[in-house]
Amino acid sequence: AMLRIPALVRHGRLGRLRRFSAVTPAATDVLQQYQGGGAEVVVQTLRSLGGTITTENANKVTKNDKFQVLMREVGEVVPNSDGAMLARLGMGLARLRITSGTVIEAATNIAAAIKTMPGIWDPRSLTTAALAMAILNIRDEELITFVAVEASKQINAFQAGDCNAMLSALHRWRSYPPHLIQALVDRMVVLKSDFTTAELTEALRLCSEVGLARGHLLRELRSASFQSMHKFSDANLVSLGLSLAKLRMLTSASFEELFSGITDPSALKPPQSVALLLTMAWVDGGEAAAYEKLAAQVAAATQSLHVGQLCDAAWALAA
Repeated sequence: AMLRIPALVRHGRLGRLRRFSAVTPAATDVLQQYQGGGAEVVVQTLRSLGGTITTENANKVTKNDKFQVLMREVGEVVPNSDGAMLARLGMGLARLRITSGTVIEAATNIAAAIKTMPGIWDPRSLTTAALAMAILNIRDEELITFVAVEASKQINAFQAGDCNAMLSALHRWRSYPPHLIQALVDRMVVLKSDFTTAELTEALRLCSEVGLARGHLLRELRSASFQSMHKFSDANLVSLGLSLAKLRMLTSASFEELFSGITDPSALKPPQSVALLLTMAWVDGGEAAAYEKLAAQVAAATQSLHVGQLCDAAWALAA
């Protein structure tokens, strides 16, 4: 099975890895070149391999002898790894998007090591490790408790990306410790001016998915977003609009302001067109001509949409 990697990982913490993997050879070539050599080589190989695995070749990759060796060596380097290396190893596994037994076994070993290492974590390593384990669906209650305790200790040193990563991990674990959620909310309010446009987009998306009804935080994030709207990419504007609509924080008038910032709606990718169409339906905003043009774009691209997006499109058109 292939795991779905959240936008936080694809475009945030692993942005450099995507660019790196764009020039790597095929998966079999990456594995063929692997000769071992310690934790750093293991991490680099995971990084390279993660950009080459698809639904078509995933099964072949997991049966490759070199892949089995790589997974064993992940386990061998774990005992001597510090927090930063454990986080890198975990995220390397998460980027493979594979749920084979050997991958889960390696991830379980990393999780076991994480919860035996209190006091060695910096915020970025802690939140990255937590997110990696959550993506890999390692739902160990001791691990979750350990992460929550360590995060609470370090919350005042969290940066915006750390807050997003921690909230994303908790949501994927379906674990919402009240004291930690409140601490994250308070910290995000303090950092409201430090969020990048991508981090603002991600924060509001997470708030809408979690159902985080913290009015003060949402107002601060919304205000920060509109103040810097000219810096947003079209994709981020679309995501921002849908999140605000779901949170009931987007009026028809504010939608018009957001929509006017989109450079070329006709150039949006099909999933983004669906999201924009859905936003228009949520807020009953936008001109009829723009709505009809967007609906035509979506109708012409149904073959490239998955079931959830098709359902969203149908709901938007019927609303």
